[in-house]
Amino acid sequence: MSHPIGIDLGTTYSAIAKWITKISTTGSEPYNIPLENSYTLPSKIYIEIDDDDRNKKEFIFGHAAIRRGTNNPDQYITRVKRQMDNASYKYKILGDEYSPIDISAQILKYLLLIAEGVDGPGNYVPAGVVVSVPYYFKQHQNMNTKTAALQAITGLYKNRNIKGKVEHLFLDVIAEPIAAGLDYAFNRDASDCTENILVFDLGGGTFDLTIFTLIQKDSEIQFKVLAVEGNDRLGGEDFDQSFVQWLCEHENIHLNVLDEKTRRRAMKVVQPEVMNAKHDLSSAKRTDIFIANAIDSQTIDIDPVKRTDFEDCISGKYGTRKNYISEIEHKLEKVLDKANFSATDINWVLAVGGSSQIPKIKEIITDKFGTSKLKDAGDINLAVVKGATIYAAYLLDERLEKNNQPRKYLDKWDNIIIEMVTPHKLGIKFKGNFYSILNDNRLTPCSKTEFFYPTHLSKDGQRAILDKILVLQGEPSDYATVGEIDLQDIYTHGRNLIDITVKITFTAINSSNINVSIHVDKGNQDQSDYIAKADLKLCESN
Repeated sequence: MSHPIGIDLGTTYSAIAKWITKISTTGSEPYNIPLENSYTLPSKIYIEIDDDDRNKKEFIFGHAAIRRGTNNPDQYITRVKRQMDNASYKYKILGDEYSPIDISAQILKYLLLIAEGVDGPGNYVPAGVVVSVPYYFKQHQNMNTKTAALQAITGLYKNRNIKGKVEHLFLDVIAEPIAAGLDYAFNRDASDCTENILVFDLGGGTFDLTIFTLIQKDSEIQFKVLAVEGNDRLGGEDFDQSFVQWLCEHENIHLNVLDEKTRRRAMKVVQPEVMNAKHDLSSAKRTDIFIANAIDSQTIDIDPVKRTDFEDCISGKYGTRKNYISEIEHKLEKVLDKANFSATDINWVLAVGGSSQIPKIKEIITDKFGTSKLKDAGDINLAVVKGATIYAAYLLDERLEKNNQPRKYLDKWDNIIIEMVTPHKLGIKFKGNFYSILNDNRLTPCSKTEFFYPTHLSKDGQRAILDKILVLQGEPSDYATVGEIDLQDIYTHGRNLIDITVKITFTAINSSNINVSIHVDKGNQDQSDYIAKADLKLCESN
């Protein structure tokens, strides 16, 4: 039997779940990961030559990859999600090159093979797949995630007996905070409600804050997103790095004098022990770290390691000297300001992601909102994947209904409405600079117009020159190009540059699709108005 599938493709851990409909139970059921004895898979890959065919490479995943990577760090890949903003980046291993999309596709393929191993080796095909992404991802990161999902899906199922195009097995991506909200709503009682919810999602590599109003009435549920904030370069792995640096300073270890391979090998030995100590300190106030022959034959023996030592590392006092706590507090204030909320306006805080359970992080939340409002989102490591699975079931029901077939998966809600806001500023590159047209945190659909002038005239003065329009997303200091619009020259008809107004309108249909239109009065040779339009997708689904 085919199932709707949800996948949480994480920086540190990934997970996969299926939608089940039985007499006894209906809902998301995570797959247990073989060899891990867990529902989550470390998002790590080790690549080696296949023993059975020396011309092929074998991909090893999870803790097995971590162990193999200790001795051969040049063949080990971690934190690939952080490279999803740079599809041209190459991992060079054993004579081959792999992009972040390629590596992400391998992780997704491995997860899908786990589903196949349980539900039908050799012939299983999912009904459809949804993959989660941080709300704060930009367009190219979302699109690269989709490309990786399609690469995995087509690689596995293109030669199998399926109805329609294999690409249609990919349903959509879903923002991780919305997925967590779906899981929360599905597991709450069925009574009607209107609640203001903050999803505090701090995982291994990304930090997402989303405030939405959850409205449940009868068989319809609505998510009205009010504000988003975040940082796709902040998470538990950054805390680990700071903790490792503190340890090295404490033991007078100088990593910069080691060659690259020795340094990386040392980190593979030290980092797991540091992570274990971090986990211990979430439930105890002190622990110890002992690593025999850790770095260049030096043994590390620290007893005690206190919780306050770790907290000093993530507060900027020691380690990397980056104050992550201050950054988290700042983002929390910012998302409330964007929503025009105070802490009292929030009904519940859903804590998602393993790093949200660190005592210092919980303290930030409870100091701001009180202990009574803090809710752990079920299993904090599985809330997102279970929500993605719910969304997959809903999208497949929608597809059935459009084809005049009865819905067969999700019986709790007939309709899921998600009203999104623009997560980033949208604008153009003008005279070499980012010029914002649509601000972030605008509830979609929305529209705004700005006016510009051509940059210069042709030599004969009969035409005004319009440079290619680059559509940008982000901030002036950190933006990505999401589209290009080639423009023809504008006829001046005797006008000066300052008399030729170029009207540029951005219309966000939703958080995934924008329309850009350019209008110039009497811009054509026959004095008719010049008009150019482009439809751009910030995240594409089938």
